[in-house]
Amino acid sequence: MDTKEFKEFKEEKSVFLAKQEEKDKHSVYLRNVFEEITDDEIREALGKIGVVKSVDRVPGKTISFVEFESIESVSKAIGKPIQIGSGLTVTPEERRRTSFNNNWGRGGYRGGRGYYGGRGNRGGRGVGKKD
Repeated sequence: MDTKEFKEFKEEKSVFLAKQEEKDKHSVYLRNVFEEITDDEIREALGKIGVVKSVDRVPGKTISFVEFESIESVSKAIGKPIQIGSGLTVTPEERRRTSFNNNWGRGGYRGGRGYYGGRGNRGGRGVGKKD
């Protein structure tokens, strides 16, 4: 990857992160949402607070993220017990992200050592060197 490609990658990453941050501001976190609960039931229950843009479920886990159209709806939802379906009560929480960079690996966007973000400038295995 040359310098031009790296700059393009950094720009794309910045745009992606900005969009993701904006989405996170409009989202709440729900836990203990079992498979029996449908996305439509989640939309209906949280739709009483504000307009729901999307429901994202994490495969294999009992968590969901609900994106609202407005930040005001997020503020109203956080901490308010909400009944979903036939008896499940959930309390929406603020969506938090520990760090966007946690998913990029130790050595930069490609993971491992080497490539951009690795130890290249400190004498380790970096850009242009092969293992």
